[in-house]
Amino acid sequence: MIIDCSKKAFSVLRSQVNPHQEEVWCLSLNSNLELIAKDMLFRGTVSECFLHPRDLIRNLCCRNASTFILAHNHPSGRLAPSLQDKKVTRKILKLSQLIEIPIRDHLIFSNSDYFSFADHRILIPVSIKLSR
Repeated sequence: MIIDCSKKAFSVLRSQVNPHQEEVWCLSLNSNLELIAKDMLFRGTVSECFLHPRDLIRNLCCRNASTFILAHNHPSGRLAPSLQDKKVTRKILKLSQLIEIPIRDHLIFSNSDYFSFADHRILIPVSIKLSR
């Protein structure tokens, strides 16, 4: 399955909604945007979920991903990103550029709808300069 837009990513994740706990999911994609794997990386509480970047990187490398979509659910059903959601997204964006496995989107989803950082132009690449 090719996942080239937020709507397709949501269709893959829709059946994964946990109404009781936040979960962080990763859709690993190859260079043709074909789904390699759909992995739940973390499970939290009703209102928060911890995400550690090293576990995300490990998953992406083990899956040999060329790019990925990060997603998490909000059991409250409220799809607007929190300040913490925005901070984590910026951190993962910088990290993904550093390891050269670009993030394509970050979705917040419920059983009936989703919010896409890319569609709302919140996920804007930043430049990272490495000394050589």
